[in-house]
Amino acid sequence: MTPVALFKYDLIQERRQDIPDNYSLDFDLDKNNIISNWLNQAKEIVPISIGQKVISVVLEKEDNGYIAANDYFNIVSAGVTREEAIREFKQDLAHFAKRYSKLPDTQATDRVIELKKRYKELLSR
Repeated sequence: MTPVALFKYDLIQERRQDIPDNYSLDFDLDKNNIISNWLNQAKEIVPISIGQKVISVVLEKEDNGYIAANDYFNIVSAGVTREEAIREFKQDLAHFAKRYSKLPDTQATDRVIELKKRYKELLSR
């Protein structure tokens, strides 16, 4: 489940609080349906080369630009153009890999330790 999908669900839930009790809803506010519908919207899977390896990034057109996301590496980046979103994604990946590699495991959560391993594996030759 992507952070963007969860954000959209949370936003819908927040807005629902403003709906009067006597107002009839003609759509489902079930979390799984909202996230599933969002994930089924038109998206493009783009292969991104990182050194000798290739990873898949979900590229989605938004109102004011593009979102590039990869759940496995826990990265969501944005840009005005497709190219800018992909470039930002690569820069974010490099930034997090460098930052996490310097962080001692004793100061990291289990999730960060797992991401450190993933980044190291991706960037090793």
